[in-house]
Amino acid sequence: MSDASPALTVDDVWRSFGGVKAVNGCSFTVADRSITGLVGPNGAGKSTMINLISGLLKPEKGAIHLGTKDITGLPMNKISTAGLIRTFQVAREWPKLTVLENVLAAAPAGQREGVWRAVLARRSLRRADIVLEERARGLIDSLRLAPVIDMPASSLSGGQKRLLEFARISMVSPRIVLLDEPLAGVNPVLGEQLGLAIQALRESGSTVLLIEHNLGFIERFCDTVVVMAAGSVIGRGSMADLRHNPEVVEAYLGQA
Repeated sequence: MSDASPALTVDDVWRSFGGVKAVNGCSFTVADRSITGLVGPNGAGKSTMINLISGLLKPEKGAIHLGTKDITGLPMNKISTAGLIRTFQVAREWPKLTVLENVLAAAPAGQREGVWRAVLARRSLRRADIVLEERARGLIDSLRLAPVIDMPASSLSGGQKRLLEFARISMVSPRIVLLDEPLAGVNPVLGEQLGLAIQALRESGSTVLLIEHNLGFIERFCDTVVVMAAGSVIGRGSMADLRHNPEVVEAYLGQA
């Protein structure tokens, strides 16, 4: 993967809370259509960085670009409209809607009117809605959620809710996806499915940046790894390269 045309550029970004510098002159790029891991010890500033990129927080200094578009300090809704979607450590869903209805409701705004009519009023679907439903069912089947397709989302396990989140993301076809600890609360079997789902996102044209503490997962599924410590980037490369980086070993890999 080349950084000649990065999907995401973080340039000298700073953010403090009181007197504590959570993000301290952080700079890195994420290659287009890559899977990039963001790792580091607790308190390194990873989650703050994700919040700054996604618009949940505003940087005090520096710039963030989505492709060539400057998204620095934009609100979350405008960043989402620009093509960036994020998840949180706890999966989020519409609990009273079924799995299928959750995925249909995630369809792009221009296609959603007919979908909501189908979900809420149970009227006959128009042809466009049938196409959307076929796509939603295909995504659900690919993530092995077909057995629970008509169950309310509230009844799913934590891992199944995370897979449902991936189905909803795929329905939108975003330019870039930020994943905050996707394996949190997920058993190893579903963790494998999540890894394959992340690869499928990349194969469909999306770029993925993820925070994860499971280094085996990072090594297997990520093209590039960015290591943060004390709010700054201290290393970048493959996991094999980073094992020979003394600063990374001292700050993180030795602990891990």
